[in-house]
Amino acid sequence: MIRYEDISAAIQVRHLQVRLTEALTFGPFDSADKAAAELVSRGFDQAPVLERGRLTGLVRVVKLREGARLVKDAVDPIEAEDLVSADAPVSSALDWLLAKSCLFVLEGREITGFFLQTDLNKQPARTYFYLLVGGVELGLAQILRAWTGAVEDRILGVMSEQTRRRVLKERGAGRREDFDADLVAYLNFSEILCLAGAIPEIREALAIRGLGSWDHISRGFVGLRASVMHPTKNLLGRERPLPMLVDLDHSLRQLLLSVEVLVGEQEQG
Repeated sequence: MIRYEDISAAIQVRHLQVRLTEALTFGPFDSADKAAAELVSRGFDQAPVLERGRLTGLVRVVKLREGARLVKDAVDPIEAEDLVSADAPVSSALDWLLAKSCLFVLEGREITGFFLQTDLNKQPARTYFYLLVGGVELGLAQILRAWTGAVEDRILGVMSEQTRRRVLKERGAGRREDFDADLVAYLNFSEILCLAGAIPEIREALAIRGLGSWDHISRGFVGLRASVMHPTKNLLGRERPLPMLVDLDHSLRQLLLSVEVLVGEQEQG
């Protein structure tokens, strides 16, 4: 399985930035009214301000409408806390976006672009969360297989009646077609989460004390998986605002790191 440190290093802010050369920008002497109208027509709240090709600040619709005549009258300067390294992992940028709605991307000594909350719906962010969810799913499946061993009745006894009937039916159909696999292979992500959480030995090995804590940590994982698997579904939106996405990221990271340790121990011994 891919380790979290590799996932974190693979997807960086540079992969999500909107480059200044491709963005809607304004000059300091542009009309404030016209700039505000153009932003609204495109559904934007803000845009960078460039003077002679260099970034001088950020202008927002709300400030342009406060009586400014020119863009320069409403521009907010770029502060140190507005900057983020292009090499920063997306996981870090998620937290920073809670404090700043727009982060400017620094490559070397040059600001090359900016990064907004809505950019989290782009493919690189989807890939990051897909890898996190996939790592948790594969790791928990491996842990369930190790816990079951050669005694299939062990895991069958933890399954609900509905899951047990479906799994046995699907495996029977596979065997009739000369395809055989263990019972875990027929479980979906929701069932894997449910079974792993229902087994005290697994919860304790993952440093999660009770079923209530397990439910709290894993809440939202299935919905997030559905979103990353369907390109037309947004990761970030009204039903999953940024604070919720950040919480999911923290929970996935916490669980994946614990899963990595347990899988490693199982493989060694």
